[in-house]
Amino acid sequence: MLHTLENDFLHVKVESKGAELRSMFCKGEGLEYLWQRDPAYWADSAPVLFPFVGRLNNEEYRLDGKTYPMGIHGFAAQKEFELTFQSEDQLVFRLADSPETLAVYPFPFVLFVTFTIDKNVLKTEYIVENPSEMTMYFQVGGHPGFRCPVREGETFEDYCLEFDVDETASILNVTADEKKSKVELQRGLAPMLNNQKTLDLNYELFTCDTLVFYHANAKQGGGHLRSDSVTLRSKKSDGGLRVNWAGIPYCAFWTRGPGAGYVCIEPWHGIADYADFNGDLTEKPTMETLQGKGRFACSFTTEIL
Repeated sequence: MLHTLENDFLHVKVESKGAELRSMFCKGEGLEYLWQRDPAYWADSAPVLFPFVGRLNNEEYRLDGKTYPMGIHGFAAQKEFELTFQSEDQLVFRLADSPETLAVYPFPFVLFVTFTIDKNVLKTEYIVENPSEMTMYFQVGGHPGFRCPVREGETFEDYCLEFDVDETASILNVTADEKKSKVELQRGLAPMLNNQKTLDLNYELFTCDTLVFYHANAKQGGGHLRSDSVTLRSKKSDGGLRVNWAGIPYCAFWTRGPGAGYVCIEPWHGIADYADFNGDLTEKPTMETLQGKGRFACSFTTEIL
């Protein structure tokens, strides 16, 4: 079921299945900024990633000697959320554990996804609560896809990603075969930005699937981003769209390939398994831990310029 938020600047739609953003329409420009789900390229628009981000090796993980199946990005995007609060400027959705989730993810949880509009800004917030006494291991993140190009007469290559400051930063080392039937996260980094504030977009950038940057607040070495936000901007027209992920350790950029017409800007708490990782879930370094009765919150904003 679709739910809406609207003010003088924005008209926003969110689907209760997956608590998935479906539309971010700028009323002043008369432009839709969110990708509108073409299955030929990508059938989603902005899935919620929980309780895992990315791929697990062999689509499974081990915990306390038991193996559990889990598809890419977890299960939240396929679940029906309960709308628990609605006002003119805010929607709050709730998902809790069930016998079905406990069979593949043995942690009681409550996940809230909140959307709030303020003038030309949409805030997306994730709150994870641990109602049990056990320590909970999880990841959470966003996967919004934005139309690129957004205006008639422009192309994907007319756009760039503009960071807050000049960056010298690397991406995590992702490899993919020619048909992209298998994508793996390898150890190590690959140089991407060399004292530059902008990254011109072209589909060749995404030959190896996903550009994953980590921020200075991530628990890793050099080569990180210093910027807390990025602007998706056309080199031929004014305006743009800015995503701010302050406090979130990873941000990824992805598109399907030539002709897709969108780019995803994805703030993540966590990343996929490294190709050589075969340990217990408690040994995976990019998991968030939440003690019994604990609460975790993070958010990012999307601003139409």
